[in-house]
Amino acid sequence: MEFLYAINTDTKEPIMLLNKHIGFDEEDGPGIDGERFAREIMALDQMKPDNITVWINSVGGSVMHAFSIFTAIQQSKTPVNTFGVGVVASSAATIFQAGKTRTLADYAILMFHNPFTPGEENENDNKMLETMRNSIVTMICGRSGLTVEACGEMLNATTWLNATDKNIAPFVDVVENTGGNINIDLKAAGPIDIKNAQAKAAKLVLNKLNTNQNKNEMKKVYAKLGLNESANEDAIIAVIDSVNNKLVDAQSVNATLKTENETLTGKITELETVVNTAKTEKENAEKEALKIKAVAMVKAVADAGKIINNEETINAWVDKAIADFDGVKALLDSLTVNATAPNLDGGETPKSRNMAVIMAEINAKQVK
Repeated sequence: MEFLYAINTDTKEPIMLLNKHIGFDEEDGPGIDGERFAREIMALDQMKPDNITVWINSVGGSVMHAFSIFTAIQQSKTPVNTFGVGVVASSAATIFQAGKTRTLADYAILMFHNPFTPGEENENDNKMLETMRNSIVTMICGRSGLTVEACGEMLNATTWLNATDKNIAPFVDVVENTGGNINIDLKAAGPIDIKNAQAKAAKLVLNKLNTNQNKNEMKKVYAKLGLNESANEDAIIAVIDSVNNKLVDAQSVNATLKTENETLTGKITELETVVNTAKTEKENAEKEALKIKAVAMVKAVADAGKIINNEETINAWVDKAIADFDGVKALLDSLTVNATAPNLDGGETPKSRNMAVIMAEINAKQVK
């Protein structure tokens, strides 16, 4: 295979140069071809060198091309190390995180930011960018150990870091000192010894406070810590430890309360669901019972011959009884087969009470 990005391919430690923008740029034209770069890594891997080093000096570029390079670095059976030798920005900074060992020259710069599309964005662009952003967060978090939230905040802020920045450690394993001194191995340094750091801080405070110039400050500090002026550094450290322990305990209690609150909220929601379900079932049962009661009453009146005994008439009476059971019952109880109604002169004249008349009376009663 003819190599475009790899040099000294016949050695046990070949170097690849990622020294241009990544992908195609409308102003700068073709840059690093992600697919070609990935193929060269895979070809070198088949040659079984001791290791491969990717030198990076790039402003970044296409996220799609960066994905190909990042994947090839991580999937190579041969250890692939990354070496930041200048500006390591945008998608190039993400690629830098893929290295087995991530070395940064002491003059080099890292930059992380959210992906974007040139020009005006539309809704589809926003959805695509959000998906790509989530992928970039996954790639960075998996290597740096940052939380998703912390990584997201870093991208949102467009974060620039140099080799001496206090926040550089998660993203770099070794800082190469170009002044000739021993390199700084951030990975080997391990976690900070909190106790030792506290002791050193307390000693610095004591050294400062023990000068004649700062006697008044010394008194204020002792008073704040609740100690007398003869207290030594062990006493100060003990007070600091006590405060830190209380803070840890408070954080633990707060986490417990948060968990209990979430559990209680969940149980309240479940209880509300049970209550609402029971209420609905009760209402449905009451409606069904009323319907059964209304049907029984109307059929009994129809069987007695007080109303026409057919399905249409019975259903109409049942509907009215469901709406006003007591009123309809009273009206049906008052019906006879040969009902009479008063004349204007006070006498009584037989009057046939047909269905239309009765329904009109029921409707008039319900309107009131």
